[in-house]
Amino acid sequence: MDAPRANPLYHQWLAVASLRRDDVALREASGGREFSFAELRDLAAKAAPGPPLLHSTARGLGLILDVLRAWRDGSVLIADDGSGVPPPPLRMLQPGICHLKVTSGSTGAPRHVQFRAEQLAADAAGIVTTMGLRVDWPNLGVISMAHSYGFSNLVLPLLLHGVPLWLLDNPLPETLRRALDTHHPLTLAAVPAMWQAWDRVGVDFTPVRLAISAGAPLPITLEAAVFTRTGLKIHNFYGSSECGGIAYDRSPLPRTQPSLAGTPMDGVSVACDPASGCLRITSAAVAEGYVAAGPTPDAAAGPGGGTWLAHDLARIAEHGAVHLLGRAGEFISVAGHKLAPTVIEEVLLRIPGVRCCVVFGVPSPNEIRVEDMVACVNLAAGTDIQVLKHAFQALPSTYCPRHWWQCADLQPDERGKLSRKRWRDRWLAEMAGKPTRANDSPNPPPPDPARGWRAEVWQRLRCHFVLKTLGISAFIWVFFIGYFHVLRHPAHPVTLVPVTALDQMIPFQPVALVPYLSLWFYLGIAPGLLLTYREILAYGLWIAAMCGVGLACFHAWPTAVPPLELDLSGHAGFAMLQSVDATGNACPSLHVATAMFTAIWLDRLLRMLRMRWGLRAANAAVFAAIAYSTLATKQHLVLDALAGAALGAVFALAAWHWRPRLDR
Repeated sequence: MDAPRANPLYHQWLAVASLRRDDVALREASGGREFSFAELRDLAAKAAPGPPLLHSTARGLGLILDVLRAWRDGSVLIADDGSGVPPPPLRMLQPGICHLKVTSGSTGAPRHVQFRAEQLAADAAGIVTTMGLRVDWPNLGVISMAHSYGFSNLVLPLLLHGVPLWLLDNPLPETLRRALDTHHPLTLAAVPAMWQAWDRVGVDFTPVRLAISAGAPLPITLEAAVFTRTGLKIHNFYGSSECGGIAYDRSPLPRTQPSLAGTPMDGVSVACDPASGCLRITSAAVAEGYVAAGPTPDAAAGPGGGTWLAHDLARIAEHGAVHLLGRAGEFISVAGHKLAPTVIEEVLLRIPGVRCCVVFGVPSPNEIRVEDMVACVNLAAGTDIQVLKHAFQALPSTYCPRHWWQCADLQPDERGKLSRKRWRDRWLAEMAGKPTRANDSPNPPPPDPARGWRAEVWQRLRCHFVLKTLGISAFIWVFFIGYFHVLRHPAHPVTLVPVTALDQMIPFQPVALVPYLSLWFYLGIAPGLLLTYREILAYGLWIAAMCGVGLACFHAWPTAVPPLELDLSGHAGFAMLQSVDATGNACPSLHVATAMFTAIWLDRLLRMLRMRWGLRAANAAVFAAIAYSTLATKQHLVLDALAGAALGAVFALAAWHWRPRLDR
């Protein structure tokens, strides 16, 4: 079907489909389905007409067909992969627009960028010729095709140049391994987070003939590691939603300078703007402009007229090599020095155990310093923050972050990006004591689904497992030695704790022995989630100090629960407890104090790790059950429990406030 109003891109697609009609165009790895170029053409031709503004949230084959349907009908296409940005009214678009991209929002709120057919075609042509994409090296689709990177590198080469596309369901290492088992020569375009995850588990890249990384700067350490292990050169690609491809590292060997983005793409010229120092891009692929945010045109600082002034500060070296120096406005001013956060990030990424990081400046309480530097890091299990601090000792003091912030949920988004602004805003909110919600996280779930919250918990539990197991066992052993010594050898006359009306209302319940004894398992969960030696040691010292204060109270002021006539027949377990742990050492209840200490720490850890609210609710329920069990078993009275809760809360909050933070 060749509609009279069809987009010029549709005519180019029909020519490609006619030339390669019987060749495989699209292959789905999961179901094994294949579509030839002729079959793809026929499916698109039979599709029902769409609206003038086609907002496609489809993936895989569905997105490809939506693209062809929009081209056939002369519609405007928005390929959206969950950006949350509502489509603009059609009347807000400039004449002749056929495609809207959604920016990543790394420099502000996401926006729609307008493209004409000739601009998309120019971007695709530049990518194919610069990178050397080949029809006998199919693209392996692991990145989102709705984003600018995936659309220009996967969709447009397929439809406009006949480069086949093999679609994968997800970027998990095992999924990639199965795709590579075909031993067919392939092109693999991904983001640094994916390359890092694959390299970490030793994926064999032998069938990959061309490897590309974009979306975020590719660390030279990762590039060198993959090259050393497999001989595969990952080519760094630098582009923007506003103008498509900008620069590409054509060299056959790994880069040695982290700032090097590459040389300009075919058909692209670059220059440094003398006023701002930012990179100005000129090419036929530059967008027509942003969609206006209101009734008046919005051309300020936007692309248009074949040129785009990026937000990246740059330096043009010999042979036109583009070196990126950071984002405009993101330099950190420390005691008269202007520091590029990207330089600090590169140092951090060279340290073993640093998964990813982002560095930013925050206002300093010292007016002379102006700003303090914050390093937010996601560390592998067992990596001590002191290793990071030691690595900066050889650098000038101004280069050393003032605050260290470890975040297990710090991960690049699906575009491979980390928003410096959003993580800075989150830091400031947390320092101000404002609660943050899980869906307020500066980044959506990472592209590596292998690392979820269960994996994070499992890694934390395994970290220093022997130390934690021996430490908790030794703590319980030493505690009971002191506890029973004070219980059996009171230094002063024993005082009976008053019985309140609430005590009289709560009946003796032998079944409460189960939650009562569960404390000795429960108290090990919070320290089990700690990562570093300093955290574990500090936690142990604080809870030991709390128990020491409780034992000191028992020594100076021995207390006991008044004798109660309880029928213990048929309750052998409870009778054994009564014979071992008498009703002395009553106030404050160290049973409740320990449970309170554990509950507060566990709640803070679960919140820090962005765990589901149900786990935090379950934690509160377990504490309540343990506290109630002390009353239902008549081991303690209400006044004991209240005093124990107060003691535990004071020490837990103090321990959390003065814990070994990463900014100390």
